[in-house]
Amino acid sequence: MTLTVEIETDPEEIDSAQKQHALARINLQALNKHAQQISAPENWGKYVCLAGGEYFIGETGELAEAKAKRAHPSDNGSFVQYIPLDNNPRLYADLRMLG
Repeated sequence: MTLTVEIETDPEEIDSAQKQHALARINLQALNKHAQQISAPENWGKYVCLAGGEYFIGETGELAEAKAKRAHPSDNGSFVQYIPLDNNPRLYADLRMLG
């Protein structure tokens, strides 16, 4: 496996990436701010898209994203997440290490 690392030097590309990262940070803050509303039982099994500092719920990721794009068409820092069917805590572990 070969890994190639390239350093971006184009000022326009760097500026664009920094703007996208700033938008994504705003949307992550919105996820944290509205986590309780987003994880409400009526949203279990659905998808949430965060854009423009707002959240949009949909039956599918595509529907949630479409709602967000209509409201914030220029937000390229949006992201979609699945809302689990229950609100139970999850434990992620490497089972090979537990045995």
